[in-house]
Amino acid sequence: MPEPTNPFLENLSAIGSLLAAPGDYTRGLLAGQPGDRVGGGELLAALGLLDAGDDSVLGKALGFGANVLTDPLTYAGAALGALGSRGAYKALGPMHPGGAEKVFAAGDAVMQDLRADPLLSEVLASPQARAVLQEIPEGSTYLPGGSSALPFRTPAGDVVRIAPPLEDARLAIPEMLQPTRNVTHGPFRVERLPWAENVGDRALFDEAAGPLSEAIRARGLDPADMHPGNIGLVNGRPMVIDSGAVGMLPGGPEAVAPEMIGPTPARMLYPGMLGGAAMSPLSQLLLGQ
Repeated sequence: MPEPTNPFLENLSAIGSLLAAPGDYTRGLLAGQPGDRVGGGELLAALGLLDAGDDSVLGKALGFGANVLTDPLTYAGAALGALGSRGAYKALGPMHPGGAEKVFAAGDAVMQDLRADPLLSEVLASPQARAVLQEIPEGSTYLPGGSSALPFRTPAGDVVRIAPPLEDARLAIPEMLQPTRNVTHGPFRVERLPWAENVGDRALFDEAAGPLSEAIRARGLDPADMHPGNIGLVNGRPMVIDSGAVGMLPGGPEAVAPEMIGPTPARMLYPGMLGGAAMSPLSQLLLGQ
């Protein structure tokens, strides 16, 4: 009488065989046996790096390692894991800890101005409050001074800027300060921007406003709101820093800066890559190799 089979184990084995197929056939090509399914130990034996049929612990370990390193799923899974991590980083934000309390860390007059800002109240009352607040690193300081947005100077020295709903988009032109991170959370756009020096400097404005306006007009755009508070020095170069300072004319070019997430931190990227790369070892374990 045939022994009863276990459908669950059979299905696991079938899944493992399917996952192992790309690696097996790749090793077949490397071993000079195209079309054959070849294991890691067999590949090492064909290359003269391991005795054929070596069943020792070391031989099995080397064969397992060869399986993983020659399996396309290792690298495809890592790439997919990296893409997934970047998607999570875009959706969730940098995930800096802390909520509203971190932006009210100081009790001086600047913080009183921040508490009275209607945009902050709008952010805190929105479903996107957590995602927006996670964009602000702990220890950041509010920058008061006439901006329609919520700007914070970060401990790293750059700026996180929370733009209000319906604000004009930042234009992707050389005369405009460009973000290193530019994402939307509901109606709010959050930008990470380099720090600009000499903002509000009348001498800088008198020197730079004319050439900047001329260059902007040559692009078919409108330097609609040029004043000292909208121009600064970035790495020694005069630039327009406020997204609302330049407008698009009817029929003009569409030069809106694309949404970008910036460099994904290792703490989010590596787990996804390692998880994706584990697809190959998983297939070997399901096969009992």
